[in-house]
Amino acid sequence: MIRKLNRTYDDLDKKYYLQTFKRYPLTFDHGKGSRIWDVEGNEYIDMLGGIAVNSVGHSSLAPKKTGVKFQILNS
Repeated sequence: MIRKLNRTYDDLDKKYYLQTFKRYPLTFDHGKGSRIWDVEGNEYIDMLGGIAVNSVGHSSLAPKKTGVKFQILNS
């Protein structure tokens, strides 16, 4: 089994992506609500917005239900 490390992903990021802005040296693996976990198992509270990201939490059903209801009522 290959151990996932934030540093490994940070090195790949620097190798393959144009460094147009400063990135945090973290790679997130999964999230639930306002909590997210990196590939090393560390837990964080997600309080940031960024480029092309959501700011309504992770795995939340409320926005999905609202979106589906809106689509049904407006179709």
